[in-house]
Order: sequence, then structure tokens, then C-alpha cells
Amino acid sequence: MEKVKIDIFADYACPFVFNTYIWLRKIKNHYGGNLEINWRSFLLGIKDKENFNWKDSETLSSNRSLLSLIAGKAAKKQGDEVFERYHDKLLISRHRQTDRIHLNDKSTLIRLADECELNVEQFELDLNNENIIDEVSNDYNEGLKIGVFGTPTFVFENGNSIYLKTFIPPEQDMIKSFEYFLLISKNCSFIGEMKRPQPPWPSGYNV
Repeated sequence: MEKVKIDIFADYACPFVFNTYIWLRKIKNHYGGNLEINWRSFLLGIKDKENFNWKDSETLSSNRSLLSLIAGKAAKKQGDEVFERYHDKLLISRHRQTDRIHLNDKSTLIRLADECELNVEQFELDLNNENIIDEVSNDYNEGLKIGVFGTPTFVFENGNSIYLKTFIPPEQDMIKSFEYFLLISKNCSFIGEMKRPQPPWPSGYNV
């Protein structure tokens, strides 16, 4: 496969982001350096976009997942490998079957940072760093400019983008399904939308 770079706009609360992450983790292991993924922040559920206060203390504590997006950016400040460990831990801890974490609980986010061997002191400082909050809001606003409305949304180097709602593909279909996905979403810009009837999707698939 030729080298592919993808920006993915994501919210840690979204189950389809988790499904996509598990799928792409396998794909990344297969393609290695030929697949470059840059995770971007896109906070779901903002009703009043123009007046949303990203830095308000009440917003940070009450919003379902804003603090976790800030935590992801804070982890990335310590390097890509550190971010990948934290990103993995955060998604799995949120979407496992039992004892799911709350994404707006600061003590939990700090505990995960410690378990991932981050510099916890620096991490705690960065959770309150307004520049990092600006990075989260800037991602969101950039997403809006290109039409992002849900997560995960893939944006390719050629400007094509697509919102994907998927379950985790079966092991034997992971690579093949990704190649099909790339063929349509990255290269076929003439395709505007494909959607299965609701219900019966996902008929015939054991989720």
C-alpha cells in the first residue's frame, strides 16, 4: 500500500470511535509506516456552537467528554508514543463492558496517565493549560469548516472526507475491509453518501 495519511476527528465518548480505533490498530500493525493517523478532537453534542465556553470551569466538569479531549492533547505533549499508550488506555477504559470510566473525572484521567507512565506532574499542569484547551477548540472549529458533523470522520490528504459508523470487522476481514474502505472513501469523490436502511442494519452481523 502506498503511504496514506489520515486525520480522524474523534470524541472519546463515541462507541464508533472505539470500534474504528480497534480496527485501525490492527491495520496499523499490518501496514506500519505506510499508514499515518493523526487523531483530532471533535466534541459531540454542542448545541450553541457560537457561545460555547471551552474554558469555563463548570463546562469542564459537567461536559461528558471535553476534559478527556484535553487529556489526550496533554498526553501528546509528551510525545507520540506516550500519546498512543494513553489514547489506547482511555478508549479501552471507557468502552469496556464493565467498570467504564467517566471521561470528565480528572482524578481518573490522572490515574490513567500514571498507569501509562506519563510525567504525571506535567500532565496535571497541562490539563489546566489554556493553550491546550485552545488546541481542542481549534480542532473542533476546523472540523466544522470542512463539514464534520459526527465522529469518527476521516479526512484524507486529497481533501476527501467521510464519516464512518462501523462495528469492529471480523479478524479475517480487517485488512480487506480497510482496502475497500480506502478505495471508496479516499478515491471515489463522486460518491456522496451510502447508508443502510435503519433497521435492519446490522442484519446478519453478530455485534
